[in-house]
Amino acid sequence: EGITTAAKLDLNVKSDVDRGKIFLDIRLSNLRQAELKGMRIRVPHPCRQPMKRVLVNGASWDQFNPEDEVIELAPAVARTEIVVMY
Repeated sequence: EGITTAAKLDLNVKSDVDRGKIFLDIRLSNLRQAELKGMRIRVPHPCRQPMKRVLVNGASWDQFNPEDEVIELAPAVARTEIVVMY
């Protein structure tokens, strides 16, 4: 039996931890909205710094847990840009 996926995910991560930021560019294609209810993305800082603020597509985002280093997202059809600030 084959494995069914709810979407194809392309992820690009750029680290700028010297300035306290990590950038993520997420692109979903072949999204089946009914099957993909949400996404959890773990973004650990290399020196274990806690997340202080998160922006999603330029807007402040409060759906993150600094202790677990996890951001909760609703699936987006095209592109999601995330900036994590430490």
